[in-house]
Amino acid sequence: MEGLLSRERAAMLTAIARCWRDWKRSRSNIFDLKDCSVDETARIACYLGVSPAELRYIASYAPHRANLLRHRMATLGLDPRELARTDSGTAQELQRLCATCDSRGRCGLDLGDRFTDARSVDWNNYCPNAKALTVLSTIRGGTVQGTPGGAQ
Repeated sequence: MEGLLSRERAAMLTAIARCWRDWKRSRSNIFDLKDCSVDETARIACYLGVSPAELRYIASYAPHRANLLRHRMATLGLDPRELARTDSGTAQELQRLCATCDSRGRCGLDLGDRFTDARSVDWNNYCPNAKALTVLSTIRGGTVQGTPGGAQ
């Protein structure tokens, strides 16, 4: 029992340290962008296909937020690397929508709950990528639960 508590405590401390590192990295992204002129920020945003405001919004997030999309895709039997290789435009749009989503907390809780099947959670009501991921999973032959009128 004591060994289990020690492992859980170590895992919690590791998670806290990772969050701190990610927060510090995300803050450095903002400062790097703040060093850019308005015109330079606009050029970068144009190159990436987003508005300058979206670029600043995305740059303010910690890198681990992309893990939510990778985890969601894994629950649906999708490989993010394969999608990036075969359809980079779709992969980039999924990442952009995930990075600017206001429901990251709920998504993280749904995906992180060890006692709930992440495929059955009603994620399609809040995920901006729900329709695209459902279509991709259906095309791939996977099953998508928790989607109204979708494959069960």
